[in-house]
Amino acid sequence: MAPPPRFGRGGRGGLVGLYALHLMSEGPIYGWQVAERIRAATHGGWRPGAGAIYPILKSLVEHGLARVDRRNGRKTYTIAPPGRARLREMRRWIGSGAGRWVNLRHLVLEMIPAPEREAWVRLQWQGQLDGFLTLVRDEGAFPAPEARRRLAGHGARSARQLARKLDRLRRPPARRRRER
Repeated sequence: MAPPPRFGRGGRGGLVGLYALHLMSEGPIYGWQVAERIRAATHGGWRPGAGAIYPILKSLVEHGLARVDRRNGRKTYTIAPPGRARLREMRRWIGSGAGRWVNLRHLVLEMIPAPEREAWVRLQWQGQLDGFLTLVRDEGAFPAPEARRRLAGHGARSARQLARKLDRLRRPPARRRRER
């Protein structure tokens, strides 16, 4: 699937803007709710401030992707039809595996001093495994027990395949050459 036009271009907010549209698709939101939901989803690892959130929301409104209304003297944001279309497009793109955010780990790795990289990679590996297990167990994300069982089976098969590949990498180079 070809990538859609970049979401962050034209001041539409990148990942935060996309997440804000996602939240709006569930119902009207206040700006502070976007920051709180990000904080909750990242387990406190990130909470963008008002100086980041409100300009993004304003830009979504200016580009026709969202609407702003006043409720009890406060601004609420709702998704507009073009925003729904954009959100569908981005969900399809990310769901196809084409999302580029996963590749940002290489940028982070470059910023980590070489002696600390091995420990960082280990932490990332453990975090990915723990994250997968948490998602598979999450009845809120996957209410059907059969879906959780399928994911668990897929994870187990993938883990076995990866273990075989990792074992091949651990072999001494001379032995690997002879086996080819």
